[in-house]
Amino acid sequence: MVTTQWQPLREVTPIRKQLDRLFEEIGSSDHHSYSIDEIKNEARQLVECGVVDDQQPIWVLCEFIAPGKCLGVEEEIEKNHYLLKEHIADLITKEER
Repeated sequence: MVTTQWQPLREVTPIRKQLDRLFEEIGSSDHHSYSIDEIKNEARQLVECGVVDDQQPIWVLCEFIAPGKCLGVEEEIEKNHYLLKEHIADLITKEER
């Protein structure tokens, strides 16, 4: 079974509390920013788990990360010449551009 660090933030459950702690830890440590490889890996895992469909737009991934981190993820995606409106499949299957 594939697991992913990213979980839907809209769910108010024990997972939400766990995510809050995780993002608090990330926020307090060297201002972690995601690399394109980390983003692709998380997206791939979300697709494999059936949490998202690979035909959904890339921007859907922002539902699974803290709002404060979303801008950095969007910038990394765009820096690597992907559009947020492209399908997740484009992100996880294309070779490096």
